[in-house]
Amino acid sequence: MKTFKMITFAWDSLSYESAVMRGINILQEAGFSDNDLRSKVMFYVYVDSDAEYENVIYRCKKLREMNVNSFVMYNVDKKRPQRIIDLQRWANRKKLYWKCDIGEYNQQARILEPC
Repeated sequence: MKTFKMITFAWDSLSYESAVMRGINILQEAGFSDNDLRSKVMFYVYVDSDAEYENVIYRCKKLREMNVNSFVMYNVDKKRPQRIIDLQRWANRKKLYWKCDIGEYNQQARILEPC
C-alpha cells in the first residue's frame, strides 16, 4: 500500500543540526531518492523572533541542499516583521522554494515578479 502523506519533522534549534542531517542520511540509506525526499519529507522550522532570522535562513538553505522541504512557523503571540512574512511566503510555497533562493526571491519580490 502506498502512502502520499508527508513525513514531517521539526528543526527548532541550530543545536540539532547534526541529528537532523543524520536523520536525512538514514532516509537516504533506506532508499529515499532525492525526488522522494522532495515530495515526501518536510521539516517545520520554528522562529521565535526577528533576531533569529539569519539562523532560520541557514536552516532552510541547509534543508534545501539536502532535498527536503521547509515550513517556517513564527511565534503566533508576536507581530511578524515583513522579512519573516517574506521568508514564510518563500519557504512555505514549494514552487518558489525549489525555483529560487531566498535572496533571489526577495530581490524579485521588490519588483512584484517572484522568480
